[in-house]
Amino acid sequence: MRLKGRSVLLLHAGLPLPERVQFLAQALRQFDLEAIYLSPAARETIRASTTC
Repeated sequence: MRLKGRSVLLLHAGLPLPERVQFLAQALRQFDLEAIYLSPAARETIRASTTC
């Protein structure tokens, strides 16, 4: 979702943590993250995420 020209992601706090992580990883796949430092574990989680 975009708000005032910026990307915004809303996560329901009531979802279990694994579902929130998966949702966030799927959303981050839309962006070029090469120039941003992410831990190897975070990169792997994003790479391995599947679309719903």
